[in-house]
Amino acid sequence: MDNLPLYKFSVMIEILILNLRPGTRDEFHQLYVKESLPLQKKWNINVVAHGPSLHDDNSYYVIRSFKNLEDREKRQHDFYNSDDWQKGPRTNLERRTPNQEQRTELEHEQRSENREI
Repeated sequence: MDNLPLYKFSVMIEILILNLRPGTRDEFHQLYVKESLPLQKKWNINVVAHGPSLHDDNSYYVIRSFKNLEDREKRQHDFYNSDDWQKGPRTNLERRTPNQEQRTELEHEQRSENREI
């Protein structure tokens, strides 16, 4: 498999940039690591990387991979509508991001870039 060109595999990478309320990034990171990451693993969402952004004290990044757009939509729909998320870390994490009332199910106040390679 190491010798096959990358384009032989269908992979979608999602890059999320979350804009946090000032002064909440360290607490957000702890909550993300302790509460959100284990749930995403349970729901088979592959988090490739995450952490505080280097360019801004109020930003956090998450990079996730999916098989394709349909896989992303299904996994995120199932995850974000689950009792695990709704009754779990959702409220604690969302309190640290502005404009909660403008949030949609999948956007969560983030910009995402999706590329299939």
